[in-house]
Order: sequence, then C-alpha cells, then structure tokens
Amino acid sequence: MTDTKLVVLAVDDTPSNLDLLHGALNEDYKVKVATNGEKALELAVKEPRPDIILLDVMMPGMSGHDVCRVLKQNPETTPIPVVFVTAMSDTKDEMLGLALGAVDYITKPFNLDIVKARVKTHLAQFEKTRDLIRENRELRDTKGRTFTDFDETDLFSLISAGEGHSVEFKSTLRWNLHADRSDKGIENACLKTVAGYLNTDGGTLLVGVDDDGEVVGLGKDHFPNEDKFLLHWVNLVKSYIGAEFMPYMRSIIEDVGNKRVLVVECLPSTKPAFVTRDNEESFFVRMTNTTQALKASESVAYIGEHFSERREPQAREPLQPARHGAEDGTLAGWMGELMKRHVIRTAAIYFSIAWALTASGIMIARTMRAPEWVGQALVIAFVAGFPAIVLMSWVYDIRATDKKRPASSLNRKRTYWLVAALVLLSAVIITLYSLYG
Repeated sequence: MTDTKLVVLAVDDTPSNLDLLHGALNEDYKVKVATNGEKALELAVKEPRPDIILLDVMMPGMSGHDVCRVLKQNPETTPIPVVFVTAMSDTKDEMLGLALGAVDYITKPFNLDIVKARVKTHLAQFEKTRDLIRENRELRDTKGRTFTDFDETDLFSLISAGEGHSVEFKSTLRWNLHADRSDKGIENACLKTVAGYLNTDGGTLLVGVDDDGEVVGLGKDHFPNEDKFLLHWVNLVKSYIGAEFMPYMRSIIEDVGNKRVLVVECLPSTKPAFVTRDNEESFFVRMTNTTQALKASESVAYIGEHFSERREPQAREPLQPARHGAEDGTLAGWMGELMKRHVIRTAAIYFSIAWALTASGIMIARTMRAPEWVGQALVIAFVAGFPAIVLMSWVYDIRATDKKRPASSLNRKRTYWLVAALVLLSAVIITLYSLYG
C-alpha cells in the first residue's frame, strides 16, 4: 500500500464479509474496516479520509441508514459516496437508501467482481467532482461560510424574521393547495429559489412554512413518509439542477413546534447553476426578496462578472514581460507589451510635463540665486520620479488586468498616479519659489 492509493471504508458487523471485501479491494485501494456504525463515523473523519464507503444496512446499534444520515448532515463527509451493501433487496429499502444520499445499492451475497466495478465507477465520478468540492471548501473558508446547525430556537427566529434576500418560505414542495393536486410548477418554484441562492450569496429555503410565516408542516404534500419526501427532493435537484451542486446544499427535516419542515441551506456556488426542465434552461438570481430569471444576454454578463470573482486566482510567477505578452523576450516584444498597456503614452505625458516643470523650477532657482543643491534636488526628483511613476503604472496595470478590472478603471488609476506626481513636483517648485522668491 502507498499513500497515493484511494481509501475505501468497508462497514459490516460480519467479519467474514469484511475479509472478503478487504481481499478483493486491498490490491488497488487502501481499505479501512469497521464493524459498527459508531466506529464507521469515527473513521470517516479521520485522516486519510475515505474516498468511498461500503456500508451494511442491518447492524446492531446504529443501522446503516442512521450512519448515512449522520454522514450526509456533516459538511465534511457529505461529498463521500456511500454504497449500501446489504441482504435487503426490497425496492422500498433501496429507495430509502437513495433518499438518504447513497449513490448505489449492492445486494448480498455480493459478486466481488461487481463490487470492484461499482467501486471503480463511483470513485471515477467522485474524482470528476473533487475539484468542485475543493473549490467549495476554499470558498467557505474564504467567506467564513459553512452550513448552519439549526436548532428549533434558530428556526423559530428565522421564521419570525420573515422572508428576505437569503430566506424564503414555501408551503409545499409539490402540491398545489388551490387545485388540490400535484403540480410541477410548485416544484419549479422551489428549484429556482435554490438555483438563485447558488448563483448569488447563498440562503435558506424552508418548505412547510406559508408566506405569512405560519408553520404548516410537510403533511400537505401527501408523501407516505419523510424518507419519500427527501428522496423526491433529492431527485428533483439531481435531475433539474445537477448532482454536482449537491456539495453546496444541505437538506434536512427539522422540528418547529409540533410540525416538521424541510430546511434547505445553500452556499454560493463557484460555477453557474441552471434549472433545466422540459427542454428549457433558465438562469436565476436573487434580487432583494425575490428570485428573478435573467435573459440570455443578462445571464452571460452576470456569469462573466460574478463567477470570475469566486474562482481562486492562479499563483503568479514573478513579474516579467514573458508572463504578460512579451513572449520572445526581445526588444520588439518589450515594446509591444508596453504599447499594449499604454505605458509609453503615460511615460511620454509624464516626461513632457515633468520636464517643463523641472526646467522652470531650475530657472527660477537660478534667477533667485538659490543654493546649488536646490537645482540638484529638482533634477533628482525628476529623474527618480519618471521611472517610478511609469513602473507603478505598469505594475498596477498587470495586477488589475489579472483581476479582470475594466480598462476605464486602469486609465483612471494611472491618471491618479500621474496627477499626484505632478502635484508633488509643483508643490516643491512653489515652496522653493516662496523661500527664495
């Protein structure tokens, strides 16, 4: 085994099953084993963390379903794919496992070749989203954002404060209370709210609370149980927004008084989220207290500006012309780079005005018979100020361009530096004239 191997956590209360799994997977992966749910949760957060978990359902103490619930409520273990390995083959059991966040279901007695194939497939899929998950964690660290551990008091406070930019209420997930039937328009309203949160600054959707802040619970959606409710919601998100956005969301059912509500908390995504249904793709953002759909042109502009700020900047090498356009390192390359960034224009303007002011200052100093060091000081100020202002202009231009600031911003900043330098030089000349005039 090497440290570069991916880690598989196998959880089963039967040692012989663990021996089989360990023997089948040990050659390609680092295999950890646990014989109960408590030990599984301990290993799930211990480095090196598992890249996939093979989880038995029927275990003494904590069942596999209980373990999966805890894993999916912890932001650090939510992304880890869970595959249930169990003798339970009922469709209802499989639906419950998928509703809790599992990615697959393998029945016993298992075929080891099938187990290895499933593990390989799900690890490959996990690798595709690993960078996205890492971006999400870095984003949360940067913004100080993470999922909130809501208790009943927190939820009461959230509801009593009313709807706002980052909080929205929905009475039901799928049921049209006026028509008394299932309505995909109600589902779409929940999906667009979540997409709007992902595309802006995050937020919380509460399902089971009406517009007036009255807690009505989940019963009006007519699901047989909460697991079916959660399964329906998870499938909606995966089908119409995308499974890759699941790490940015946490969906849990909590008590509020004597009612139960669905709490969907969203973190801001590092990539745009679209709602795609019935061959239509829509892009939503939160504006004040509502979710708005943007037109195609508006979406392009918003995505270009909003999501570029969320990506981690690439590490920059030391400033050098080859990094920013003068790729051949020749004099022509340098001149082309300077022309592209308007540095030569800045230099020419500075040189012309500063030279005229310096020459005037020296002439006045000689006329007033000022000490010789006064003229020398003016010359030094000009000679030192000229390359300094040009260098600062160029460095700022490079840094601002990397941050995708508009050209008008660059020109304004460059002008500020130029004006500041000329004002300083003028102040020196006026001071000298006042002293010796």
